[in-house]
Formats: sequence, structure tokens, C-alpha cells
Amino acid sequence: MAGLMASTATGVLGSVIDELAAMLTDKYNLATDVKQGIRFLRDELSTMDAVLRVLADKDDDHIHPLAKDWRSKVRELSYDIEDCVDRFVLNHSHGDGGSTANFVHKFFDFFQKETRDLVGIDAPREEIISLLRCEDKEHKVVSIYGIGGQGKTTLAREVQKITEAAFDSRAFVSVSQIPDMKEILRDILSQISKSHFDRSQELDTVEQLIRTVKECLKDKR
Repeated sequence: MAGLMASTATGVLGSVIDELAAMLTDKYNLATDVKQGIRFLRDELSTMDAVLRVLADKDDDHIHPLAKDWRSKVRELSYDIEDCVDRFVLNHSHGDGGSTANFVHKFFDFFQKETRDLVGIDAPREEIISLLRCEDKEHKVVSIYGIGGQGKTTLAREVQKITEAAFDSRAFVSVSQIPDMKEILRDILSQISKSHFDRSQELDTVEQLIRTVKECLKDKR
């Protein structure tokens, strides 16, 4: 039964991940922020799919009760996501670009809400916020780490929303296992400085882009 439940969910997620990847092609001609949201969803679902595949090889007796609960919730979530993606494709096929973009944003909010329900984030969220608000300038990086599927990205986004007023500049980017550094740096620039982002199209090297990002963030928190 454990393998059946997990394999059913991974089957649905695999299909959805493929459809999300297709949305990033030129066929859909979506705005940059919409594509960023789709990339985030694709990467999050890919991580969840990988964890489900691991659980599919285990018997119920060898799975922690919390993992079983997570697996069941992801299974239900996968069907909801499939319905949402089907509605997206239907909107686009009718040529309603505004409705399509609005739907992606609503779907993103829905996904964030659902993933918050999959993991308990209140305590780690408050701990990270406390670290970020610390005035100790020796601490420049706060890391969130753990195995795949634990909700690290959801936690990071929750922290970002709550603390955004405390910082001069903010950027949120998804990084794949084989990152395109130019794309990542330009993505950061698009979120912290439109003028620098526009000029970055003329920059050819990663080093030039890094210098530009540093210039934007100089003397900023």
C-alpha cells in the first residue's frame, strides 16, 4: 500500500512537472515574474517527487509517522495541482493572457498556503527572523538546510515576506543543480534594480555581473 500511494502521487507530480516545464517555453510567452513563479513551482515539486520516490521503496513499518502524514497530504495536493494546471492551459488556449497571468499568481499563493500546511514552520521561522534582525554585523549569512521535501523554500519565502520592510533590497531566486550563473545574477538584478538589470543585458561575463550586483548592494542592508 505504501508503494502504491507514493507511486500514484509521483505519477501525477511527474506529469505536472512536465507541464510546468512546457509553460516555460516560448509557446506561452509569459511575463518574467510569472516564469519565475513557474520555475519555483517546478523545482519545489521536483524535490517533493524525489522524496516520494524514496518512500515508494519503503514499507509502512519502516516509515516515520510524520513521513506517512506528509506523503498522504502531498498525494491530495498533487491532484489539486493537476486541476490548477489544467485550468491554466484552458485559460491560455482561450487566448486570455491577463487571466492566465492572474491565475498563475493565484496558483502560486495557493501552493504556498498548502505547503505551509505540510510542514510546521512557526518555530524555525521565528528563529530565523530573530537572526536576521540581529545587529551583530559579523553574521552576514543565515542558512536553511535539510533533506529534500522538508519545506526549506517555503520557510525562506515566509521569512522574506515578514522581514522585507527591514531591508533595502531583496531578491528570491531558484537555483537548479546545474545553475546558470548569468541567469541567476540577472534574475537578482531584475529584483533589486531595474536600471542595472536593463544595462546588464550588455554584460557578457559572470564577473561583470557580480560587480554590478555588488554595486547595487553597496551600503545597503
